[in-house]
Amino acid sequence: MSAKHRYATTSALFAAGYLAVAYTAAGPLSMSPIMLPALAVGALWLLAQAGYGRFRLDVIMLTTAAAVAATLNGAGFLLALTYAVVAAIPAVLFAMAMNRLLPGWWLGHGDRFRARGFVFGRLATASALAAVANAVLLAVVDADTASAGAVFHAARDTLLVMLMVWAARSYRLSKEPRRGGLSVVR
Repeated sequence: MSAKHRYATTSALFAAGYLAVAYTAAGPLSMSPIMLPALAVGALWLLAQAGYGRFRLDVIMLTTAAAVAATLNGAGFLLALTYAVVAAIPAVLFAMAMNRLLPGWWLGHGDRFRARGFVFGRLATASALAAVANAVLLAVVDADTASAGAVFHAARDTLLVMLMVWAARSYRLSKEPRRGGLSVVR
């Protein structure tokens, strides 16, 4: 399968997954404590697709999927656009922070030179940045959001983004053949 076909297939799968997660929420800006946050799917989407080099197209697809999910939940045009912005900004922040804090980590580059605690701390930082941005944007958009609820959801989103990204990367790298140790060519 060519790279274009793989990109199109994974983009369609991420869009379908994002729509399923965002549509099953109680409302377009729902902060349900039991639902998987759409932020985690969007953050994983942008991080996993970074290897293709089409970041702008992925952001456009993410915002479109968010707007469609809001429209399917009964939102009007302006609320759908608002939901798209609220969905895209934290995911973009996460992808940019991961690119800055751990360049090449998703692809497995430099793993033998990075300590696990270092990687985990950087992943936690990027996840917390995205989750706090999401909570702040939701508090600005939805004035009924309580501050205690926002703190809970920021903590939950941080944990879920970290777990989803760590699990997806571990699964992805487990499917690749193992590389041998360093060898000297004479």
